[in-house]
Amino acid sequence: MKLDDQIIQLNELILIMAYQVKMMMTTAVDSLIKSDQDKALYVVEQDAILNHYEVEVNEIAIQALSLLQPVAKDLRFLISAMKIANELERIGDYAKNVARFVIKKQVLPQAIEEDALSLVNQFLANFDEAIDVLKHPEANLAYQVALKDELLDKRFNQLVDKIDALPANERISVAMIGILRNVERAGDHTKNVCEHIIYRTKSQFIDLG
Repeated sequence: MKLDDQIIQLNELILIMAYQVKMMMTTAVDSLIKSDQDKALYVVEQDAILNHYEVEVNEIAIQALSLLQPVAKDLRFLISAMKIANELERIGDYAKNVARFVIKKQVLPQAIEEDALSLVNQFLANFDEAIDVLKHPEANLAYQVALKDELLDKRFNQLVDKIDALPANERISVAMIGILRNVERAGDHTKNVCEHIIYRTKSQFIDLG
């Protein structure tokens, strides 16, 4: 297979992974809101498919690196493809964590439901824009999308402050806070995807924190 064909295949696989991740996170959160263990189990099962895609991305990229001696631009693409696939796999792990929480018959407390949904919606909005960056790799756009992780961090911090201020009879478990932190960390990996796109297009790595 020619290098151009492998690059096309990698682009397609990464987009498939991105949409798989979006579906997993959306379904996981829906299962949390509705205490739907069947949906949660579905998310856990889907993680194996996401892992398979990552392995496939790595195998194609490594084969290209080993056999086709790519020039600088293509080399950056192959390296970034493997890194992006890993970031997406990690986001899928966070969705799986939420689903496992539901399977253990944990429920989202009503006192924070609205704020938790706001947090998730901010993540999904950011992730949708990251998918657009994957479709149309452009450094300035990737940079602007990466900066939106600050909005997610702000929402998470506000939610933690609200939890701290709740009366004792509405106390939120540490495990629930950890599950919400999974969403915040998924945002970090979304930002990392944008950083890898900047590296691919600009030949420089920028750590956006």
